[in-house]
Amino acid sequence: MPSLEERVAYLEGRFGEHLQTTSALRDDFAVLRTDMNRRFGSLQSDMDRRFEQVDRRFEQVDRRFEQVDKRFEQVDKRFEQVDKRFEQVDKRFDMLDARFDRADGRMDTFDAKLERHFTWLVGLQMGGLIAVFSALIGLYFK
Repeated sequence: MPSLEERVAYLEGRFGEHLQTTSALRDDFAVLRTDMNRRFGSLQSDMDRRFEQVDRRFEQVDRRFEQVDKRFEQVDKRFEQVDKRFEQVDKRFDMLDARFDRADGRMDTFDAKLERHFTWLVGLQMGGLIAVFSALIGLYFK
């Protein structure tokens, strides 16, 4: 069995190796930390730059939508103008309908008047014809 001094020397050697490994690990962690900080900083600046690009694109899209909204407003105004014109045309057609209704009423009264006059005319002609025939028959039998 090893002696106490050999054991202590062995443990001191092992402890020295652990100290070296621990200090190497600390150095590696420090390098890793600086590398990660650098990478995260780079990532953050890249993300900020890309977010700015996205914001600019959204602003462009917003401007385009505003232009489209203005165009739709113009189209709406044109439709309103067309609607007003159609209303005017409808009013004119209503006026024409009223005129035709009046003309139709006049034609109805004229037709009724003409029918009455035709009846009188036919009646007078028949009466005249009967009078002529009766005069001729009266002269023939006299």
